[in-house]
Amino acid sequence: MKEKIYTIPLWDAFRNATECPLCEIEAKIEKKYIDNLFSEHDAIIMDTAFNKEITNYTFCNSHFKQLYEYPDKLGLALIVHRLLYSEISQLKRLKLSENLKRIIDLSLLARTTSIIFKNSKNKIKIDKHCYLCGKINNAMGSYIDIMIDLWSNDEEFKVLFNKSKGLCQKHFNYVINHSKRIFSNKKRKIFISACLTNQLNNMYRMNEELEWFLKKLDFQFKDEPWKSSKDALVRSISKITGKFL
Repeated sequence: MKEKIYTIPLWDAFRNATECPLCEIEAKIEKKYIDNLFSEHDAIIMDTAFNKEITNYTFCNSHFKQLYEYPDKLGLALIVHRLLYSEISQLKRLKLSENLKRIIDLSLLARTTSIIFKNSKNKIKIDKHCYLCGKINNAMGSYIDIMIDLWSNDEEFKVLFNKSKGLCQKHFNYVINHSKRIFSNKKRKIFISACLTNQLNNMYRMNEELEWFLKKLDFQFKDEPWKSSKDALVRSISKITGKFL
């Protein structure tokens, strides 16, 4: 089947034979969204709709760290200023409320159930989600759907997928869950079986490489070759949790 524009990132990632092709795609998507926040031509931080939308969100620690490491400190300061203003406004609304005790009690309840509490005078957003995580997860959901569709309809991609080094456990779980949106029960069982076989084989491989890494830390094996295990520790962590460096 001829490759299409929207499938090329998947073909490229799987041909690169990484421990998780989806992590490779996610890293590129993440960089794109961060660049778009600040870049001269695509910056959205001055956009009225963005400034209104961002007050309903925050950034997770990981993404705040990446934003802080970005050269554009002015752009980040403008975003943080908007977030602080939003938090202050919410605190002022709570302070002025006549039913402060009721708001506190109900907001604590809302915190345990991850809902938005409302009354006639107040709207309290509990546990705001990371703006970038939401954008990235939506984009990755589309890529995972496309990947599953490719596996189903393109024999060349299916062979590439089945011979790959598998996925990290995070993306493996995402793929299994997303497959219910694409397949009927019968075809989904075939897909899941193929995924499990490939994933398990690669987890065995990863474990063997890590075991050799451990041996190499023993003095009696110091003169033995590293084989493919020199970076086995970092790849093993990435296999469990997804790309972390």
